[in-house]
Amino acid sequence: MWDHTRMAWAIYWIIIGSFVQAQEFSTTVVKEGEDAIIQCGIQTKVEEGYMKWETIDNGIPVDLAYNLRDGNIDCDDRIINCTLYANGSIQLESVSKEDGARYYRCLRGDEDGYHYYSDHRLLVLSKEKTSSPPLFETPHRESVSSYNMGKKGVLHCYNAPVCEDDVDWNIPVDCYPPSGVIVDREYETIQCNCTDSDGLMNSVTFPVTRQMSSPPSIKTPHRESVNSYNMGKKGVLHGYNAPVCEDDVDGKLPVVCYPPSGIIVDREYETIQCNCTDSDELMDSVTIPVT
Repeated sequence: MWDHTRMAWAIYWIIIGSFVQAQEFSTTVVKEGEDAIIQCGIQTKVEEGYMKWETIDNGIPVDLAYNLRDGNIDCDDRIINCTLYANGSIQLESVSKEDGARYYRCLRGDEDGYHYYSDHRLLVLSKEKTSSPPLFETPHRESVSSYNMGKKGVLHCYNAPVCEDDVDWNIPVDCYPPSGVIVDREYETIQCNCTDSDGLMNSVTFPVTRQMSSPPSIKTPHRESVNSYNMGKKGVLHGYNAPVCEDDVDGKLPVVCYPPSGIIVDREYETIQCNCTDSDELMDSVTIPVT
């Protein structure tokens, strides 16, 4: 065995999860937060002799663990949680950067005391940084509405939320029921989710805050046939076919127009104003020019 002052240093490749031993020195590579096992290098079992591990910080040795022939094993968990195995190796639990700043010394003992055998270091690698899950922003949650489209189904309308990720930036959002698409029934909530390139997902559920039917629709197939007749001192008569108003829930609705067709009024109007209102008080209107 070489004298400690004449220890030779070697350049070697380091492989995570293994160690490289150069005579009385080895380096064990481990990721921060994981366990590390350091091999003392003794070929005989601990039961055949005394075993001791020390930590050396700033040149000061402190007992870490020892094993006596009677099987008594002790680890000083105030330094680091550890386990001493029968083959002389020691397992250090949840290592930190601070644990990598000290040496670990293995000593073999006999009736005359403990004798230096090998020194060891930990190379503690930082934890791999993973991206955080994407985040939802829902600035228009209050504007979700549903419209009863009668036999066709229900239409939900809303502004889709925005999903942002610190790596992938803006991410496509899938929502159900989708906005602007007629579905078979009315939903009480909208479910949206997004997934980033690391497979991390986020989701949001927001309520349908306004529920209503679609407004009625006025159709004017005879707009070109509006005429006015001067009735002298009596006034003016406007003649036209009234437009048709239809609603998905209420069906055909009555239409109110002014001036009304076939009724003499005090003067001639340039336009006819018609409107209709459904049972949800939604209204449609149309203005027809007198041709």
